[in-house]
Amino acid sequence: MRNLSSAWTQFSSSTLAGLVLGVGLSLSQYVFAESTEDEASSNSPSALPLYKQLEGYQSFSADFKLVSTDDRYEVLASQTGRVKFVRPDYFLWVVDPPDEQVISVQIKQVTVYDPLLEQVSYMNLADLSGADIHSILMDPSQLNSSQYSVSRAGSSYSIKSSSEQSLFNEINISFDGEVLRNIKVFDQLGGQSLFEFLNVEVNEPIDAEEFEVAIPDGVDVVGEKLSEQDELD
Repeated sequence: MRNLSSAWTQFSSSTLAGLVLGVGLSLSQYVFAESTEDEASSNSPSALPLYKQLEGYQSFSADFKLVSTDDRYEVLASQTGRVKFVRPDYFLWVVDPPDEQVISVQIKQVTVYDPLLEQVSYMNLADLSGADIHSILMDPSQLNSSQYSVSRAGSSYSIKSSSEQSLFNEINISFDGEVLRNIKVFDQLGGQSLFEFLNVEVNEPIDAEEFEVAIPDGVDVVGEKLSEQDELD
């Protein structure tokens, strides 16, 4: 797999993988955990309503628009695509052409497919770490960590990290009623990435087969797929 870097001078598919999955970040290991309202509220009063909002999403699907800018507000990337997840095991992020990329999580199996590079990378979710879009959406209990502070302004929440190793300085999450509308990520170098969600569907049935990634023959393969037993262990 490409070496993912926190140098945000150029937006690329590797940067997207870092945003979505925290790939390549040297943060404390992220582990899925059961959580309670008491745990979520111990960090800050604003963590509890955010936790409740996100915890109510057992499944989620939406189209997205992404605009990423540098510290001078110059546009580095403008992308569209689709995202969906079913807690606790399935997550899919698909970027439309011309910047095609597919990021899939099925239980512990992480698959990152880059059609433009003709490359697929396989990883174990347990080996990835950090607070990122995937982990915040899939398990908001991590907001209880002392690494983060959560504040609220109306229907928007700000998550700030105290770690110098974190990919982001701040993540803003905004809702329209109960519907997640956008996530804005402020990186350590002053860049911003705004994800807007459209055509949102919450808690509708999604088949596990929808998270499978069709990999054509002949692409470069990095890493190994997990066995069925490895996924369950």
